[in-house]
Amino acid sequence: PPAPSPLPSAPMPASAIETADDDFLLDSSADVDWAALCLNTDWAALCLNTSCTTAPATIKQARAAHDWQQWKTGIIDQVSAVVNNDVFVPDSNPTSTVLDSKIVLTYKHNELGEIIRHKARFTPKGYQQTHGLNFFETFAPVASMDTTRTFLAIGAARNYDIHQFDIDDAFTTSPLDEDVWMRIPADIMAISEIASLIADKFGLCYDNVFAQPLVVKLLRSIYGLKQSNRNFSQLLDDWLLGNDFHRSKADACLYCHGDNLWVLVYVDDLLVMGDPTSISHFKSMLTNRFGIKDLGPVHWYLGMEISRDRTHGTLQISQTQYIKDVLAKFNMSDCHPRSSPLPTGLQLPKATTRDTDFPYRELVGSLLYAAKATRPDIVH
Repeated sequence: PPAPSPLPSAPMPASAIETADDDFLLDSSADVDWAALCLNTDWAALCLNTSCTTAPATIKQARAAHDWQQWKTGIIDQVSAVVNNDVFVPDSNPTSTVLDSKIVLTYKHNELGEIIRHKARFTPKGYQQTHGLNFFETFAPVASMDTTRTFLAIGAARNYDIHQFDIDDAFTTSPLDEDVWMRIPADIMAISEIASLIADKFGLCYDNVFAQPLVVKLLRSIYGLKQSNRNFSQLLDDWLLGNDFHRSKADACLYCHGDNLWVLVYVDDLLVMGDPTSISHFKSMLTNRFGIKDLGPVHWYLGMEISRDRTHGTLQISQTQYIKDVLAKFNMSDCHPRSSPLPTGLQLPKATTRDTDFPYRELVGSLLYAAKATRPDIVH
């Protein structure tokens, strides 16, 4: 890729994220001590869902909740998007395993922990898939936290605009090569608006589909399939490269266009850095290809609060709400700070049984994500 324009000669402000030369992002031959950097493990996918507000686990529970109308709207919107994107067609003669499906309900929160959306995700049960039959390759890269922090630091140092875009129903825009069948359960078809939508779309009798399971063949990827992330990643990569972007040698999810526009990809969340004209042009291109939400200047990204003072050339990241949610999730909201993680002189006896009830892996993963993003002081 073409080399970026030189960094300003003045040192990066002390309150910017890190003092870092951005050339290592665009040139794998740069002299970088990668061993000194944190591991590139993707903890975000494991740890971002930390809110202590519990969403209904099933449509039956949602119907009994006080906010059923909001859940119902979210479910209808999600299924409508899937139907309108031509993700499936009814098929009563499947030739391989039919996957069960469900609606996954979650609350979406802002940086203050407030509920801003009742989100529903229509998803097959991908764990029922069989390798070599209805899926093959599954790997898809995401931007590392090291790249994300450096990306933000460069934006602060150069006083670039940094905007955030979210691609709507991203996975349903990508093709599906394998033959996959899915069963839409009766509790979804029991929502009259959905039964009517599907009946009208495919010319079916409403009485024959209402509150009845429906077997469909998938034509496009959908959230929940093992290969969906990879399919969308390849689609977006092809589109960016086809529009004269260059992929970084150091991070497969960092793209540059000339020396005035950079795009960082984390699944379907895009950070775009550059001058206002370049960002506006990129937004138009993106809108013509995908449905997007323009979230404006970045302020909340992957559980990080991002605040910026362009007058002083600084950018700060924090995870106040994320850490509060983690403490609440593990019943530690009333804990007191300590200088060491264990009492002095503690002797641990060898365990004779395995305690599988305590969510130890989830706790460690949550702490590691905070350590990697904004709290390196708790690494050890």
